[in-house]
Amino acid sequence: MMTVKALYIKPVKKGEARTVEKINLIKDFGPEGDAYGGPGERQITLLGDEDLKGLEEDREKGLCIKRFSANIILEGSTSLLKEGDMLKLGKATIRITGEKKVCHKGCAIVEEEKRICLLPGSVRFASIETGGEVKKGETLR
Repeated sequence: MMTVKALYIKPVKKGEARTVEKINLIKDFGPEGDAYGGPGERQITLLGDEDLKGLEEDREKGLCIKRFSANIILEGSTSLLKEGDMLKLGKATIRITGEKKVCHKGCAIVEEEKRICLLPGSVRFASIETGGEVKKGETLR
């Protein structure tokens, strides 16, 4: 199973992500204190540390890679997490609601290199089905 390697919240939209040791996931909202929280299917974002390593070479060229930050970084790759999966994370229960992030127009990777970076295939979105605290080091099950 995957372990939580890092946790982040963005207290201000378009601001810097802040590393935290634990987050409180609120049902139908997302992380407490996160400016992007709210109803819908993208309440939290998950990314694997293996996927993150693969994104480093595209960091300077990609629009969204520079400004994107996941709420939860997991050990390994998120490729095994599929839409509809119900998972226990700390005291919370999450449901994977999406497997792809859309690329932005104007991104050099898409426009000039005519390819899609690794980010869209690596990001997983989830909704909070049962709220609860999640700590760094806990296992996704």
